[in-house]
Amino acid sequence: MKNTMLLTIVTLIFFAFAAQPALADRVKFGGDLDVPTSTEQADAKEAPDAKDEPPIPEEPEDEEEEEPPEFMDEELEGHTFVLVLDRSGSMCSNFSGGFPVMDGNGNVIPYPNRWQAVQSEACSCIMAMTEEDSFDLITFNSNTYICFSVLKEANMANKGSGIGWMYNINAGGGTRFYGPLNAAYTSYGPVDTILFLTDGCPADGNQALQGLRTWLQIQIGYNSAHKLKAIQIGGSPMSIMVTIGGLPNAEFTLK
Repeated sequence: MKNTMLLTIVTLIFFAFAAQPALADRVKFGGDLDVPTSTEQADAKEAPDAKDEPPIPEEPEDEEEEEPPEFMDEELEGHTFVLVLDRSGSMCSNFSGGFPVMDGNGNVIPYPNRWQAVQSEACSCIMAMTEEDSFDLITFNSNTYICFSVLKEANMANKGSGIGWMYNINAGGGTRFYGPLNAAYTSYGPVDTILFLTDGCPADGNQALQGLRTWLQIQIGYNSAHKLKAIQIGGSPMSIMVTIGGLPNAEFTLK
């Protein structure tokens, strides 16, 4: 009897496993934990583990090069700049290449004179500078006027001071080149770019030319990258400006 009962139990267990073929491939403990079979373990060894794959390096983004500051579409090279700007009475004449500009109070001037156009250009140029740059401003008529007297870092505070100084200037008086150019070339040491703008023939042209030749040679000795950008605004090219543009490391442009 006992043997018959034992045989019956073994038979039931056999048919229970035979009725569930999935259990032949996977044995479950507690209903939640899967134990892979030897076949699955072999397949897992063949499949690459994503953790073991070397990371794909990301391509570096191209850094945008900062545009150099410009004055009337003329690029200023380097990082140290002195703007030497004519504020004589003739700068009150209409600017033939005129375009609407804004004054220091944000008002639009539809037909600016030469000085108003220069003020606007100077301020745009200053705002385009970065903190890697430094600058100063010189204006002139019969006399010479200097904003800082040293090269100032182009941070927001100094930019604001320079722009405020520019907008508080009114044009008037005669035209003398030597004083402002002497200040530009003797007050700062090496300067990458000196921008010199005028609209009139100076009363001291020969003295200015003689000084320029000397100063340019000195500057070239300091810094081969030095540039003098001479801009004449309005009228026909003046012989003195053409001569300045022909000096070493200098160039002349008529606007």
